[in-house]
Amino acid sequence: MGWCPADLTGSVNPTAPAFGVPDGNIDASDFFFYLGQFAAGACDADLTGTVDPNASGFGRPDGIIDASDFFFFLGLFSDGCP
Repeated sequence: MGWCPADLTGSVNPTAPAFGVPDGNIDASDFFFYLGQFAAGACDADLTGTVDPNASGFGRPDGIIDASDFFFFLGLFSDGCP
């Protein structure tokens, strides 16, 4: 099982051992885990400086958690695991 950027957790239950541990599957747990991180302003939610793939800040955290990060994650999520 290789690294998959949108695979963030095996559970959305914070008391479960799989919480925050990638499990090799992209599913609703990963989406809601990221959404929780994003809403909390967690530094792990900072994924990109822009959603423009031609811009230099694409895919590089910029210290600001905003809509660019959310939509970047949605792109990763929709791509699934290779």
